[in-house]
Amino acid sequence: MRVVAIDGGAASGKSTLADAVCAARPGSALVRTDELMDGWGDQLGYWARLRGEVLEPLRRSGRADVPHYDWVRGGFGATIELLAPELLLVEGFGSIAACAEAADLRVFVDVPRVERERRWIVRDGRWQPEWTSWLDLEDLVWLTERPAADVVVPQEVGTAAALAVILRRLDSASRARWTP
Repeated sequence: MRVVAIDGGAASGKSTLADAVCAARPGSALVRTDELMDGWGDQLGYWARLRGEVLEPLRRSGRADVPHYDWVRGGFGATIELLAPELLLVEGFGSIAACAEAADLRVFVDVPRVERERRWIVRDGRWQPEWTSWLDLEDLVWLTERPAADVVVPQEVGTAAALAVILRRLDSASRARWTP
């Protein structure tokens, strides 16, 4: 199983890019970190759930029961069974650090905050108070350390071009590091 972490801020295009990689690679699976968070205040608290309930079980036994947070109900619901895919994408803020050494390819989608705010409103409607604190934490984390990425996707690069680079990197990277 190869692991690709797709990191970046809210509304930067991470989900769109992750969906495109999944569509281009049959046999891949996608875990969104939003589904592992325990609500608005858990942006970085999901790391232990990702490692202990998803990555480690997949590597150890080839299956995991992935937690799924219900944002409408405000709590975790039923888990979703995941069998080890050929390619696992982990998409979300902090995913590069959360995956740590488990990531075979690290992608950072780099879009300025003002553009992400605009996109978030277009996508989800009227501005919500939680969004400000969400973006503030992203900014605070990035003030001290930007994710160490193998591929950086700037705002002006479209999904198709970013997808081509990622697929080329996946095809050319040493498979010696990847485990079945």
